[in-house]
Parts: sequence; structure tokens; C-alpha cells
Amino acid sequence: MSQRANRYVIRLTVALAATIALVLSPVSAPPADAASARSKVSISVPATSISTVKTTITAKTTGVTPGTRVVLQQLKSSKWTSIKTVRLSKAKKTTFTVAPPLGSVAYRVKAGSATSAVKRTTASPSVSKKVVTAGDRVTVRGAYGTTARSVALQYKPAGKSWSTVARGKTTSKSGGIKLSFAPKATGHLRLVLPKSGSKAAFTSKAVKVTVNAKPTLKLSVPAQSVSTVDTTVTVTATGLKAGTKVSVQKAIGSTWKTLGTQALTSANQLRFRIAPTLGSVSLRAVAGSTKSPVKTTVAVPALSLNQSVAGQAVSVKGSIDSGSRPVHIQYAPTGQGWQTIVEGTSSAKGAISQTIEPTTSGQVRIHLPATGNHKSFTSGAVALSVSAQAVSFAMPDQAYRGEQITVTATASPAKATRPMRL
Repeated sequence: MSQRANRYVIRLTVALAATIALVLSPVSAPPADAASARSKVSISVPATSISTVKTTITAKTTGVTPGTRVVLQQLKSSKWTSIKTVRLSKAKKTTFTVAPPLGSVAYRVKAGSATSAVKRTTASPSVSKKVVTAGDRVTVRGAYGTTARSVALQYKPAGKSWSTVARGKTTSKSGGIKLSFAPKATGHLRLVLPKSGSKAAFTSKAVKVTVNAKPTLKLSVPAQSVSTVDTTVTVTATGLKAGTKVSVQKAIGSTWKTLGTQALTSANQLRFRIAPTLGSVSLRAVAGSTKSPVKTTVAVPALSLNQSVAGQAVSVKGSIDSGSRPVHIQYAPTGQGWQTIVEGTSSAKGAISQTIEPTTSGQVRIHLPATGNHKSFTSGAVALSVSAQAVSFAMPDQAYRGEQITVTATASPAKATRPMRL
């Protein structure tokens, strides 16, 4: 081939290559700004939240490459501040956990070159309890700003105006607030920061706190009772739910012993039957932390008879908490002094049971001499009426020798099963 021909071939090849390049260029990768125009990010923020309590913000992306940095920003003092950064997962959904400050808080998310719309949440103060019992303290928390400022806790009972019930200062670094108050009635609480220099005044959203009346227990007991004989005591409750366990307790030294427990009914009243020990017995009703005032009943010995005839046996009973110890049954005939007429010992469980046969009216009591670690004790007295036994006869005025006749004897006072001899 001639040299001229070779030059022609070379020129043709170059021309073809140029043509191919021109054909292929329209389907090459699009410019970077075209790809970014298709990337989007949206943000979901709860409309309301609680200051210092964690809440969740969700970001969803479209057209953003996994692994891209996703940044949550908060508007602080008119400037967007990055507060959290994560890498986008393949799910293209990102969640952030934040504890917002008080008031209306603005958030947005940046993912690569995409920026979400601004969303706001309104954060109210945090309260330790929204339902309390009168007298219980409520702790109110929040955060506002980053410099130390005066702050007031205000309270508004239903139908009344706002009043300041506590004062303090925010912490210098996080603006943290912590104040407490014991409301006596249902109402609202809020935090107020007065104007300070260039810092505008701020009032938080109010939070309602429901205050229930303080539960009470009232115990009714008889002033006097009889040892070992069941005595009824009544418990009346207010402010306690039906089903609440209520107990009646007795003081033994410095401790309290439970005598019985019942579930409170809708009637709010319970009756307990107890057999008191001798002497002054201190009782109380208990339901959780609620306790009634202490009430006292004085228990005297139990007599099998309050009226007897001369020489008739009368049992004397009682019980004590100190177990087995010497026991003296004492008797005071009317107009005379006390004398021990029977001596014995109480059982291991503290039961006392003795018998006396008085011939005249008087009073009975139980005396426990001092022994070991136990002090002496004397119970209250019980009156016993003793009558002389009188008998009258009725029979025929005349009878034949060997004739059976009926003799009627009438005892006064009458006593069934009392043996009689003619």
C-alpha cells in the first residue's frame, strides 16, 4: 500500500473513534448535583413531650446512600446545633433518643446534602407523681438554657390563682431544674423563669397533679371489757380502696402483735372480735402505712357468776401475755380490805383459771406478784353478789301413820341442780 493510502487509513480510524465517543457520551453518569436533587430526608417528632425524659425522633431517607452521616440538629439561641450523629443503615430509617428542654423545641435532620423540614415538640415539666396523697411531696424537674438563672415553682389549686411555692436556680451547664412541693389539693404546677438581662422570661406548660385525701382509720373500742371473753372492736376507714387489708394490733411492750386481719369492704367499716388480756390493753388499726390513733380498753377478770349463794363455787378466769407465773385470787368482802383466798399458777400460754366459794358479797381481782423480769400486776375488780340460801317447806298438816306425803322445798335464791337434803 502506498504511503498516501496509509495516511488515509489513519485519518479514517481517528474519525471513527471520534464518532464513537460522540455517540456514547449522552448515556454516561449524570452530574453529582442531579443525584443530590433526588435525595430526601423527613423527620417525625412527637407534638408533646416531657422535659428531661427521653423521647424518640425518627428520620426517614430517600435516595441517600447507606453509611451516610445522619445528623440531628436542635435550634439553640437562633443557631442550629448538631446534637447527635449516626451512620445511615440499609433500612434507611434512623432513630434518635433525646431529652428535650422545656418549652417549644425545634429539630431538623441533615443526611448528606438533604435537610428535613423543621419539626417542633412542646416539652412540659416532669413530675415525680401525677396522683398523690395529701401531704406527699411532688418533685418537679426540667431543663432550660445553659446558664444559671432563678426559677420559681408555681401552684394553682382549682378555682384559685397562681402562687409561688418554691424557688431555686437552674444549673449552669445543663439548665437543670429540680424543685419540690407538697400540694394539699388537686391543682396545676408550672415552672417560671423571670427575665434576666438579655434573657427573656419563660413560663412552662402547666401539669395537673391530682391530690387524694389522706387515708384515715378510726378504731372504736369499749372502755371496759372482760378478759378471755370476746369483745367487738370497730374499724372505720376513709380514703382506702375496697379490698385493702386492715389489721387490728395489740401493744406488747414495745412491739405490736396482730390479732386479726380482714379485707376492707365497700361499706368502709369492719368489726373484729378479740379476747383481751387482763389490765389496760392498747389497740390500733393498721392498713399499710396508715395507722389509727391508739385506743385502750381495760379488761377485768371473767366470773362464771355475778350472783351466787353462800358457799357456791365461782370460777375466776383471765389471761396474761407473760406466760406461766404465780397467781393470787384476791377477795374483798363488802366494807373490808383485800385478802388472798386462792393461790395458783398461770399456764404456759398465760391462761388463768381458779375457783372461789365466797360466803358474803364483795369484789374479786387477780394479783400477780413480781417475779423474775416481771413486775407485779393487779387487775381491775369485779363485783360479786352473794346471798344466803333460804329454804321454805310446804307439807300437809295431818297424815296417817305410814302414809307417804309430799314435801315441797323452795330455795331462795333459786339455783338449778343445787343438791338439797331433807
